[in-house]
Amino acid sequence: MKIKGLGKIHEGKVKLQHYPAQWLFHAHEFKRTEELIYMDILRDLDKFQIEQATRNFTPSIQTPDKVHYLVMGFAIENLLKCLVLNKHPEIIKQGKIVDKRFKTHNLLDIATKTLNLNLTEDERFMLELSTKVIYWYGRYPIPLNEDDTVSMVSTNRSKIHIAFHSLYERLFSIAQTIMPHHYGENDKE
Repeated sequence: MKIKGLGKIHEGKVKLQHYPAQWLFHAHEFKRTEELIYMDILRDLDKFQIEQATRNFTPSIQTPDKVHYLVMGFAIENLLKCLVLNKHPEIIKQGKIVDKRFKTHNLLDIATKTLNLNLTEDERFMLELSTKVIYWYGRYPIPLNEDDTVSMVSTNRSKIHIAFHSLYERLFSIAQTIMPHHYGENDKE
């Protein structure tokens, strides 16, 4: 597909069984994006505190909390799915991922039922939060079911940021340990 002036979108096939590392790389992109968004949120909050102290208010700031949590969720989901592909390469049949466990966005189920990970309370919280934000914040401004509302999150930004990085680093470390070192060798077909 060619878009005048913007470049070209390349289409083609990727051999799925050779690229579990792509999930790892994608997770890292989301983590880097999370860091940039978090720094922007901190700048916004600093600005707000200065304006509040000087009584020189500009229009209310809108921090990108929903996008921030969504990007965290995507990073964790990509890491978990990297681990699933490494643990269960048999879920790829004829170039397609065919296992229902892989197609879910319930990150707690992936971590506990598919990967059998033992989780801390903070890790469970992050997986539950990430599952909710992936389902809702990526699609709609509010959940379609009020029981799925995530309202208390913004008051714990720094703790959530730290818990995210802790979980991310743990999953990343597991991925690096089990990652096959052969990807790319059989791509010469």
